[in-house]
Amino acid sequence: MFFMPHLGIVFIGYYIEKYMKIDKKAFALSSIGFVSLIAFQVISTYFFYKKNPSDYLMLDNWQYLTITLSALCFYVIFKYLSTVVVTKDATAKLLCYFGSLTFPIYLLSDLAISLTKPYYRNLAVNSEYIILITIGWEILIFVSCAIIGSILKLIPGIKKLL
Repeated sequence: MFFMPHLGIVFIGYYIEKYMKIDKKAFALSSIGFVSLIAFQVISTYFFYKKNPSDYLMLDNWQYLTITLSALCFYVIFKYLSTVVVTKDATAKLLCYFGSLTFPIYLLSDLAISLTKPYYRNLAVNSEYIILITIGWEILIFVSCAIIGSILKLIPGIKKLL
């Protein structure tokens, strides 16, 4: 079961990248979809919280369609904006480099999350700053995986795979 959602997301990303026409219509539909899905997540989480404050994160699973589809919509939105917004050459090169790190980050992030989850739980257990801790934890995972990915891209044999 571990590989199915991961492979599915890779294939959907490949399809969007190679075959989907990213135009104003795709941008508009993706924007509406993204806002609707995020609103659904927030409203549902609020109602789950009202029902049971100790167990309200029922929709907190990246494999659920509401989260996966919102990520795909965000990808289409960002892809469209990257074709419309004009950037300087240095900025474009930097964005392309960080874009090339998305696959290694994607590959390493689940491992990083599972390795660091005990530390996250220790910090978050009785903290009133749970949102800040969660955001910081996610940023730390993202940056760590990006650094590891950029190091792995220096290795000739691995560079072709990433």
